[in-house]
Order: sequence, then structure tokens, then C-alpha cells
Amino acid sequence: MIPIRIFLFVSLVLFCFTSYAQNTFNLKNPGEAIATKCATCLQTLKMMPPEVQMGVSISETHEVYFLITDPVWFSKLFRTSADGIAIDLVSKDQYVCGGKNKTETSWAGKGTLLEPMYLTKLKANAFTLPNGYYAVKIGEVPPILWGKEIEANVLLIQNYYLCQYKTFYQLPTFGWGLLDMGLYLNKLVFKSDKDSNKTLYQRVFQKEFKFVVPFEKGKYEYSAADVKPIFDSLNLVDYDIKSITIRAYSSIEGPKNVNIDLQQKRAQSIVTALQGYQKSTIRMDIHASENWVEFLQDIKTTKYAAFASLTKDEIKAKLTDKTIMAELEPILKKHRKAILYIELDKKNPYLNTDSEQLVKQFNASLTDKNLQRALEIQTVLYDRLRSEAAENYANRMEIPRKTEFSILLNNKGIFSFLVDMDAQAALKQFQELSRLFPNEGRFRYNICVLKFQLWLEGTLTTKPDDFKIEIYSLNKYGIPATLINRMLVNYYIIRGDQYMQLKDYINKDKCLTSIQAIYKNLIMTDDDMVSLAQYFSYYAKYDWATALLKPKINTIDVDEELLFYYINLTISDPFYTDKPEYRSIMLNAININQQRYCAAFNSIEKQGITFQLLEDDYLKKTYCENCQ
Repeated sequence: MIPIRIFLFVSLVLFCFTSYAQNTFNLKNPGEAIATKCATCLQTLKMMPPEVQMGVSISETHEVYFLITDPVWFSKLFRTSADGIAIDLVSKDQYVCGGKNKTETSWAGKGTLLEPMYLTKLKANAFTLPNGYYAVKIGEVPPILWGKEIEANVLLIQNYYLCQYKTFYQLPTFGWGLLDMGLYLNKLVFKSDKDSNKTLYQRVFQKEFKFVVPFEKGKYEYSAADVKPIFDSLNLVDYDIKSITIRAYSSIEGPKNVNIDLQQKRAQSIVTALQGYQKSTIRMDIHASENWVEFLQDIKTTKYAAFASLTKDEIKAKLTDKTIMAELEPILKKHRKAILYIELDKKNPYLNTDSEQLVKQFNASLTDKNLQRALEIQTVLYDRLRSEAAENYANRMEIPRKTEFSILLNNKGIFSFLVDMDAQAALKQFQELSRLFPNEGRFRYNICVLKFQLWLEGTLTTKPDDFKIEIYSLNKYGIPATLINRMLVNYYIIRGDQYMQLKDYINKDKCLTSIQAIYKNLIMTDDDMVSLAQYFSYYAKYDWATALLKPKINTIDVDEELLFYYINLTISDPFYTDKPEYRSIMLNAININQQRYCAAFNSIEKQGITFQLLEDDYLKKTYCENCQ
């Protein structure tokens, strides 16, 4: 089986032709005449839709394959017997921290060049994979490279001239990253929680808060009195603190291990102080780091702006000067702080009540028309639907089909769907409720969500154009515009994929343009933004994906997935990496997850972006400073 997971993202790079002594298998160097000698190849690449991609895969038995997603474009690239492909195998041990990279092995390549293969033999070695990709066996990895961390680059040949040298980069992309539309329960409930094991009860009865706590220099013990303002602002009459996630930051002066230890003590002290206000145990997660990000941003407008070009150790050495420290202290004191993410659980008096009593109390609540109590009981009981006994109890909850109880009927339909995941049955139930209560927006919203589920399953009977009209009509029933826009984004995501499968690139591009116009009017979570960026990347709209994420990446509390996806998108492009602020972005990533950042410089086979990023002196310097 040929692995194809690296077949994701291609960066086109015209090779800089210089002269080195090595076997180049009689390849010709077009030199400055590349525009004429390689005209057909370059024009074909220019015309090729970005959705058509090529790559290289190496099997476990060391066989090297060239891959292309559309066989039609294979025929357009290779037309004559003098057109072909060569593979350049590059090893990570060619890149050395503390020394010069060993990558200039010939004018045609930077590693081990395999013998080129031309059209007649390419066709003889070609076959079609089950997914429609076109594959050609080019050669085998020489034994001298077995066991090494290697990557394969492609040389495209026209009339024996080397016309294009391609390096490949790992970039996760997804064509089906629908935005979470949620379902209307007591309130709108989304399924994309960070903790995928949350129960229905937890989803409905949780809140999250964010606080920034400044640290005094040298202080690390915090009392109940210190955290009382936080506790009071949480208004914990009906809630308990379930968990606290803390990102604790020190200013950068002094030994790193001392700074990290101090931040750990400060964060632990805050949790301990808050724990004193309740009996149930608070779950905590503490991450401590030095605040390099804000330091490099804040010194830009000072006389110490040149520090940004120094290494971390060089900056720390400068800060041992008492005069410099005194002048920078007004800046540094702002960097000592913790960002707290506090998750609350609602106190529910019915959580530990047995199911028999819950049914009785629920029905009594309906008689008394105590809707709030009925909602709390209903949510707890339906959360127990994993057992048959609980389902029997649930069926004994008799909800009158009256307007004042429509929210309970709505919840019943949602809970039933979440238990058995039968979208067709749930749709019929909500359509019946919508006929009984024609002005109830919740029912109509949930109908559309269920229709999306059926569309993904291939069983939607509504025509796409009619479905779009139905989505727009939600506005008449009080559904907020931002939720309607989320649905429209998902509508065009699915339509775009359908056009893509038909190779109707024009209509697919129209769908992408519609998505780009709509998303700017959305209230988007970080997860939404990453999902949409991956979708844009799937269709090679890398500039759209980058523009989408860029406004979020310069803060120390940036979401990890969002930050690292932005780095994936930009780290191979000197347009971004040559800018001084890119160092702050990388240091932010190192602070959040150093191991993950360093792994980006692994080979594609080892889930990295590519170790060939180390050809960039700036990136190599940061890598060697923080990862070696």
C-alpha cells in the first residue's frame, strides 16, 4: 500500500542554478533562458488549478512514487519523450546546528539525486489508485539512506531541461470542516466542547470565565482575601468552581528555571486560595512560561528596540545591568501575570434524585406550571438515557402539546436524537411540532440542522436551492442573523465539495467566494476559525486562511491550535518570516508547546512540516536556540 498522507501541500520554488560536481544524469541547465527553454512546463503549471496537487510517497520497502491528483494534468505536463521526472532525496543530517548546512551537492539538487525517468517509462510504471490519484514508481531509496530521516523533492523536466524544483510541506487540510451549528435546547448548545466527554447535563449547566491577575515582583503566596474579588465576581450562589486552567507568565530577567518555578508557586497559591471557598475539589491545569512575546512587542518603541535581534541568553545578560533593569521595570512589571480560565458547574438539587422521584416531580411541576423546575428535572433525567430503565422513566414524562410547554417538547426531540442519532426520525418529529407551533423558531432551526445531517449522509430529499431558501427564511422566526450565516457557510461548504467532485471549478470557486463574504459577519470561535482556515487551505486559498487567522495570533493567550495552524501556513514563506514580529509568533508557540514547535522541523513522515525549513538561517537560528 502506498501511503498518501503527505500528499497535501506543495510549495513551488524555482531552483537557483549554481555549479557543483556530481552526477546529474545529463540534465540540462536552462540558466537565464529558463523562460524559453521551459516555456511549456511553466505555462502548464501556471494554468493548473490549485486543487490539482502532486507529491511524493515512499513505501515501507523503500520504493519512491510520484503522485498527482488528476491524470489529465499528468498528460499535459509530460508530452514528449524528453519530458520527465527526477527525485532528489534530502536527509535531515544535512542540516547541522552550529555549522553550515550540507545541502549543495549539485547544481540540480541538494541531496541524493535519483536517475530521471522519461515519458515512455513513466507511462509503463503508472497506475491509478482507488481514490483516482495517478501514481508512478520512480525508483528506490539507496541503502545508504535507509534508516535516516529523509524527504523527497521533485524535479520537473522538459526536453531534458530541469525546469522546476518542488519542495513539499505538510499542511493539514479538511474539505468537510463544517462550522458547528448547535441545537436549540434550553439555550443553543454546541457539541464542539474542548472536553468531548461532557454529558448533556454538563453542556447545559456550565459557564466559563476568564481573569487576568497581575503579580507583584517576588510575591508568590496568595490568601483568600487576595482572590476574594475573583470569587465574588463569579457569583457562586448557584455554581461551584469545577476547574481552573492557568497560564502563568514571568518577566524574562533572571534564570529561566527560577522564573518557571516562581510562576508555578504563584498559580498553585491562587488555586489553593480559591479552594478554600468550596468543599468540592477544583481540578487544575497550570502552564508556566517566560513572557517573551510581550517583551519583544513592548520594547519596539524604546531605546532598547535592538534587543529584539539578540538571542534569549544575550538579552538576559543585558538585563543583569541594574541601570537597564531600572529603566525597563515599568515594562517588565506588566509582563508578570496569570491568565485564569475558570469553569463552573451549576448546582442542581435534582442531580442525585432517583429517576422514579424525578418523574413524579416533573409531572407535578407541569401541573404547577413551574417551567424552570421542569427544565432542570428534564435535563437531568434525559442525561441518564444510557440505560433502558431511564428511557422508560423518560417516556412517562407527559408533556402537554401546549405553547407554554413548547421548550420541553423541543428538548424531548433533541434528547431523543442525541441518544439514537436517527436524524430522519428526529426530523419527522420536529416537522410535526413545527406544524403544531408554526411560529416557534427553535423547531425550524433544529429542522435545518437535521437536514444538514441528512445531506451529509446523502439522504436529503429537499433540493439544495430550496434548502437555501428555507435557511434564509429562519430570519422571519427570530433566529439571529449570525446563526443563519453559519448555516449558509456550511451550505456553501457542501455545495462547493459537490462541484469539486464534478470538477466544476468555476461553481466551486463561486461557493468559496460566498463563504469568504459571509464569514466576516459571523461571531466565530477559535475552533471555527481553524476549521475554516483548514477548509480554505484544502482548496489552496492559503492567503485567505492566513488573513482569517492573523488578527488573533499576537496575544499571549492565543489558542494553541490557531497559532500553530498560522505557523503552518506562513513558516515556509520569507514574506512572513523575514519580518521582525515573526520571532514573537514563534516564541509564543515555544512558550505554549515547545515540543510541538520543535516537531515542526521533523520530516513529513514524522508529522513535521519539513526539516528543509532549516535552510532559512533565521528559522534555523530560532530552532537551534530553542530545540537543540
